[in-house]
Amino acid sequence: DGVPVSRSEHTTDQTTDQNPARQDRPQERGAVLVLSAITLVILLLFSAVAVDLGLLMTERRQDQNAVDVAVLGAIPERYRPNVMAQNILDSLNSNLGANTFVLADLNSCGTTEALPTTGVWARYTNFNCIAHNRSYTELWLRVPTQETDTVFGGLGGITSFEHSAFAQAGDAPISANILPYALASSASEYGCLQFGAVTGLASCRGGTSGNYGPVKFGLWGNAAMGTTQSCGANTAELFEINLAQGIDHGLSRWNQLPHGATQVVDTVSCGTTPAPNAMGTDTGNNKKKAAYDALIGDGVYLYPDGFQSRLRRIGPYPYMSASNATINGVSLEDVPLWEFIPSGLTNIPNSCQPAVFAAGKGMPSMPGPLPDGSPNFVTTHLNASNQQDRLIKLMERCLVHIQGLNWDDFGALIDGGAAAYDSPVGCTGACSPIFTRNSAIEAEERYDIQYAARFGYVPQIASYPSGFSNVNILSFKPIYLHRLFGKSGNNRYYFDAGFDNVFPNFGDEVLAVASFNIPGIALPGELGDEDAPNKYGSVKFMRLTR
Repeated sequence: DGVPVSRSEHTTDQTTDQNPARQDRPQERGAVLVLSAITLVILLLFSAVAVDLGLLMTERRQDQNAVDVAVLGAIPERYRPNVMAQNILDSLNSNLGANTFVLADLNSCGTTEALPTTGVWARYTNFNCIAHNRSYTELWLRVPTQETDTVFGGLGGITSFEHSAFAQAGDAPISANILPYALASSASEYGCLQFGAVTGLASCRGGTSGNYGPVKFGLWGNAAMGTTQSCGANTAELFEINLAQGIDHGLSRWNQLPHGATQVVDTVSCGTTPAPNAMGTDTGNNKKKAAYDALIGDGVYLYPDGFQSRLRRIGPYPYMSASNATINGVSLEDVPLWEFIPSGLTNIPNSCQPAVFAAGKGMPSMPGPLPDGSPNFVTTHLNASNQQDRLIKLMERCLVHIQGLNWDDFGALIDGGAAAYDSPVGCTGACSPIFTRNSAIEAEERYDIQYAARFGYVPQIASYPSGFSNVNILSFKPIYLHRLFGKSGNNRYYFDAGFDNVFPNFGDEVLAVASFNIPGIALPGELGDEDAPNKYGSVKFMRLTR
């Protein structure tokens, strides 16, 4: 009481009391600066990681694109490892820019990495970055491991990263069908593929012994076709599966790559040596039931590839399913060969025009002269045959004419009591292909005939031996299955494509199989080539499978 207090002192004390925290603000500012610096560093690190991850993804995507292209390009040379490896090397180096590989790099992948789990796989000797399945229908390829410097990774102690990629490719499901029959080089435009030791089948021109037609092929094991390896003694079962599905592996020709004049027999190799160029002859006698099951079947049983008998595999076009035959209650493809000749073609024999075959189906005889302007004695001769045999002769005649040859029906054509022949008319120079119908609903350029269950290829050999022996494959012949012979009790039947046959009791054996043997000139593109089943882009197609 009574002690004076100056105004200045009072003011100072009041200020201190009211803002006690104001003296700590410099420390706060320091803390914020530290936190900001840490946050900036973290953001920079995240940005650096994002940049390097982006770089890694770009490299990985480039690797994948490059290996996809390389493995597809390698398939045609898969039987020649050194050529295949060089092609892969050139493709990778071309598509990976600065990264340059040498052949030794294709052997740098080691052998500890697991190969595909579906099927049986083996690495190529000297190129362990490449593997093939047992049937050589698929390839697996890994890009040798590469190292790329990081951009900012050094901030975190990571100066580079490794990257690679793999791809798997193989033959597309719809491909060239090679069937387990063979034709001698002397085979005509129509004749037997299989002929058991039976009588009364003279209209199936060909051999009459049991050792005629079928040849021995094994199953090598092809995951895409559902097959497992089997090259043993049960030839009837192997024949049946190979006839229903087509052979599950590739073949080559005698005296051509990859084996030259070294004979490689199919059932002996059985996957140890790719693309055999020879096979053993077999008998048709014990294949009659197997042929029935493979071609007709019961409409229920599924083969390893998940589909039914061959003639149940009806093509994708409406006309293929609209004209079916029924045998023993099973609906089968019934499209005749002449159906694949479109109207309006030029530079083809007059005898191959669709109108000729339309006239040939006249019953009981053709209505007047043929529309191709042929001599009357040709019409008279053809009218002596029943409707179905007449169509066979007309198709034979067309296939002979397209080669620029005269047709005489094997010496049976007669004019006024004398032997005669029918000359081709309609072509200037070499004739143009005729089986060119192309509905073109698919991505690849396939002709309609390639979808027909009756169309395929068979090995062509010099001649049939008198006994069982191994024969060399000289070429591949395109064929079209036309007539099947059956028997029920004492009755004989034949089922021809194009006649809407109905046989409730055809029997359960196919006694014989006859085919049109198509001259190469009659088919478009490479379909008629001597090595057609190995032609990629026209007969065979490939795809990425993984």
